Amino acid sequence: MSAQENAPPGRDDCGESSLCADRGDDATRTGIGLGAKSALDGGADGLRLIEPCIQQAAGVLVGGGVLLLEIGADQSKKVVQLLNQENAWEDIRVFRDLAGLPRIVQSRKSGP
Repeated sequence: MSAQENAPPGRDDCGESSLCADRGDDATRTGIGLGAKSALDGGADGLRLIEPCIQQAAGVLVGGGVLLLEIGADQSKKVVQLLNQENAWEDIRVFRDLAGLPRIVQSRKSGP
């Protein structure tokens, strides 16, 4: 039986996020419209959407559940710091893309 089959209603054993948010100035520089710009605006450091995703995933995933985050190539250290600050995550790993850039952060929800 998988962890998901044992998960309480509204909880899960895997979460994935590919938020594709730009830093605020990047969205402006590309010249996209206001609606699209606000959807892509990740704030000054590009993490405006990733921070709440980490916090919310801690409340949704069961212990042992996996969170996968697609990140910007320069965001891995900050994302790992955010996961460590939440104190709900373990086995945090960063995977590189084919160009050798940090691209995916994987973490496992602590607890039973």
